[in-house]
Amino acid sequence: MNMRSSAPNRCFEFDDFRLEPGRGRLSRRSDGRTIALTGRPLEALCVLVERHGELVEKATLMQALWPRAIVEENNLTQTISTLRQVLGDTISDNRYIATVSGRGYRFIAKVNAASPITDQPASVAVLPFVNLTGDSTKEYWGDGIAEELIVSLGRVVGLRVPARISSFCL
Repeated sequence: MNMRSSAPNRCFEFDDFRLEPGRGRLSRRSDGRTIALTGRPLEALCVLVERHGELVEKATLMQALWPRAIVEENNLTQTISTLRQVLGDTISDNRYIATVSGRGYRFIAKVNAASPITDQPASVAVLPFVNLTGDSTKEYWGDGIAEELIVSLGRVVGLRVPARISSFCL
């Protein structure tokens, strides 16, 4: 059971975290910074968050994380430990993952469904150059450089560059 494929367009938010299973990404909501979490810990988080508030049995988690392998329960314990470290959770202060002794785990933080973030094309604005020579007859020089930059950058595939007048009115 691969959570990335079962909920490709779903996003979840809890505390300062945003989880995008379809993109395999965990990030901070406050600054958008991606958190280094991949592999089994990320998959475990997807399973737990998808079923937040519910007890997820150890066997269910192990089947989701290692569907075609026989692994020891210690692998799951280590995966949950890594996940707790990344989230800043501790066994004594369970803010996210509660252990149900001998049975499994429960994601206990409040989870909200969120809209997926659509990738916006990159954009850049070329601002006017200032004539620092003091000679007003040299104004054309800065305008020419700005115009040439706008034209050159406009040729870059996937990059949006507003027209000169739009940028200069900022």
